[in-house]
Order: sequence, then structure tokens, then C-alpha cells
Amino acid sequence: QELLQIPGELDDLQARITLARFLKANLGISVKMFFKFDLLPLQELILKSILIRDNSLVVAARGFAKSTLISLLTLYMPIFYPGSKGVIISTNFRSSRRILEEAEKLVKRKEKGELLRHCFSEDMKRANDLFRIRIVENGSEVSALPLSSGEGLRGTRATWVCIDEGLLISKDIQEN
Repeated sequence: QELLQIPGELDDLQARITLARFLKANLGISVKMFFKFDLLPLQELILKSILIRDNSLVVAARGFAKSTLISLLTLYMPIFYPGSKGVIISTNFRSSRRILEEAEKLVKRKEKGELLRHCFSEDMKRANDLFRIRIVENGSEVSALPLSSGEGLRGTRATWVCIDEGLLISKDIQEN
């Protein structure tokens, strides 16, 4: 309906902006375009609810693909929210790094995800206590950080935070 109200033809910039707004508003279509697989309706609903709320809690059984959904989210946020800084924390660095490694696999798949691969830089920074994925063109990044009594988070600034296994993280760390 919005397209029908635009008079004439779209120039290149207007077409890009309109496509970005359409993909941001239609999560299922954008996941299919970027990641080349279909979300179940419940999974799409969960991801949409995470995106529109300040705080979200996902409680699901083993095998529901919670980690895969969070991996999708860690790739979706930097694409559609330019300049965003995301942080993934968990009870240990291995768990938070695993989520970004899953996201990295989605980006590097040869047979699928050509559009997705063009969004992310090849230099995914890895160190003993840091794993970071960046989109150089729009200034977005997502980092997995260690959580040793909260000290690994000191000085870290983020526009969004994902806490994996939140019940195992102290209330003090979650609030601060």
C-alpha cells in the first residue's frame, strides 16, 4: 500500500530505503532472503517480540532451536540497526562464543546466504577472551565476551545485550 502511494518511479536511494524498510517490517521474508530458510510461525513470532520489546525472555524446551534463533538475531540486528553494538554474555565464554560461531557458520555457508555474506566483513576477530563480528560499512558489531564475575564486562558499551542461560547469571550483572 505504501508503494502504491509513491508517485512516479523510485530512484536508486529511495528503492534501497524502501526495500530496507520492507525487509525490516517483514521478518520472515528477510530471513528467507538472507539466510535461505523458513522460520516456523512460532519462531517468527518470538523473534518479532524480541525486536519490539526492551526486555524479552524465551523459555523453550531442548531442541527448539533457541541458540539458532539468537544467532539469527545477532546477524539481523547489525544489518537493520546501523551503528548498533551488541554483546552476548553467558555463564562462560565458551557458551557465548558458540552463539557467534553459529552465526559465523550462517554467514560463511557456500551454498546459501550470498546476500548475507556480502554484509559482513571477513575479519571476524578472535582472541582468548573476545569474538567479534563486524559490518564495516555501517559501523555495527556484535561481541561475545567472557563473564567472570562481571569483570569481563567493565568498560563495555552496548546498545543491546543478549544473555544466554539468564537464570545462571546473577541478578546484579543482569541489572547493571
